[in-house]
Amino acid sequence: KTLFRETLEETGIGPQQIKLYNNFVKEIQYEAWNKKKTVFYYLGECMNDTKIVISHEHSEYKWANISQVRQLVEFESLIQIFNDAFERIVMEKKL
Repeated sequence: KTLFRETLEETGIGPQQIKLYNNFVKEIQYEAWNKKKTVFYYLGECMNDTKIVISHEHSEYKWANISQVRQLVEFESLIQIFNDAFERIVMEKKL
């Protein structure tokens, strides 16, 4: 699956280290450099103490709570995806 390949390439997290949430996929379409783009977002949970190894395409990463995410993310469509993901986690975990 592209999802697992990209996650491994970008973060070093392998498929065996991810628990996907069933039926959570969000789609965003946008235009960049005069090309239409479609991105799918899935919700997953890292199992155990997974070590993150970012690719050369990135300079850093950060674990953030939902309040921090709302401050960090610039695009409303992406903020909504994080809000939906947070609600799903709360519902499943009964936090």
